[in-house]
Amino acid sequence: MLHEHKKILSDMRKVNFTSDHDSVVWKVEITGRFSVKSVYNAMASDDSGHSYSKIRKSKIPTKIKIFLWLLLNNAILTKDNLIKRKWVGDPVCYFCN
Repeated sequence: MLHEHKKILSDMRKVNFTSDHDSVVWKVEITGRFSVKSVYNAMASDDSGHSYSKIRKSKIPTKIKIFLWLLLNNAILTKDNLIKRKWVGDPVCYFCN
């Protein structure tokens, strides 16, 4: 416990605090302001939105759309993704060994 406390204090010393006010910025929009249109445009853009657009417009159940979206974002909790999140379970794949 003491070691964790010292680590936290050490990490805090690395942060530069200022008296400036924080602000929330929406990085998808040039103006920095959130809008539903900016979300739609980001999802429909050529860099990554084409697949999202196809998923959104497809006539499949919502739970499958959500699964595909998670798959595209590499967010499915497979063992490799769980290990990245400090999971302590058995890392051996049941299918591949």
